[in-house]
Amino acid sequence: MPKPAMRPRRKRHIKPIWNWRRRSRRRRPCGKRWRSCKLTSNLPMVHVFTCSGRFPSWEALQAYLAPAYTEDGDAVPSPFFLETGLTCYEPACFESALLAAPAPLAELLDGVSYADNWLAQACADAQGVLADTVVCVFAPNQLAHPQRSSLHHVGSYACDGG
Repeated sequence: MPKPAMRPRRKRHIKPIWNWRRRSRRRRPCGKRWRSCKLTSNLPMVHVFTCSGRFPSWEALQAYLAPAYTEDGDAVPSPFFLETGLTCYEPACFESALLAAPAPLAELLDGVSYADNWLAQACADAQGVLADTVVCVFAPNQLAHPQRSSLHHVGSYACDGG
């Protein structure tokens, strides 16, 4: 008995996130050009967010922060992206911590990058609030409206380095 003929598998085309050669020709659906991701100030910014009791596990926090991907490799924005208007996504420039019990911001941010530049101001802005989760978003990530996040936005600070 002959084997049934198998159809050849189609190669899945993976779309690149950004094609540098065609950068100048990319346009939005309205016809205007995409704005490039440039910082508005000379110093990179870090945005600090906190919350308490919202995320039961590390996986739940990552599901809120990180984008999902379709089978075709297209990114699906995370709830955090949609709330804050995040652009120029660079996953290596996100830092987060999740503790078992609420703690002061200084304890949550122990060991975070470039903390000597902005940590004192962030702790002063937090006004002694206890939290079990902290998220720091460094440049080149840009947030259009960080105050709209469902997490508490402690503040945005200039940092040397990011």
